[in-house]
Amino acid sequence: MRKSEFDILLVNAPGSFASICSAIKNSGAKILAYALTPIDSSGILQLVTDDETKMRKALRNSNLHFIESDVLVLEDVNSPKDMYEISSKLAQKKININFSYSGCNGIMVFEVDDIDKALYLLSE
Repeated sequence: MRKSEFDILLVNAPGSFASICSAIKNSGAKILAYALTPIDSSGILQLVTDDETKMRKALRNSNLHFIESDVLVLEDVNSPKDMYEISSKLAQKKININFSYSGCNGIMVFEVDDIDKALYLLSE
């Protein structure tokens, strides 16, 4: 499925992640997957939720700067075999995986260079 990923820039310092969590804790959205990655003296939180409208509202109400981008979210990816099958199907059709991370209960998030083609291919 196609979902919005929220990318939130933060300072690489104690308490930065906690302040974002505080801002979104009452949003009513459930976190499906997230990745927190350092970049020099800052970091980026990549976040996928079950309710994009609620998360967007919480981020805006907290005056947090964020960028939204489309990602491919797959469920029930629980084994190396599953990961191989997905990645090899994409590779055969020349679809590049720019990055990927996992979430709860077998959820995998992929940013690919052609999401429409990937969605079609993986739905067959």
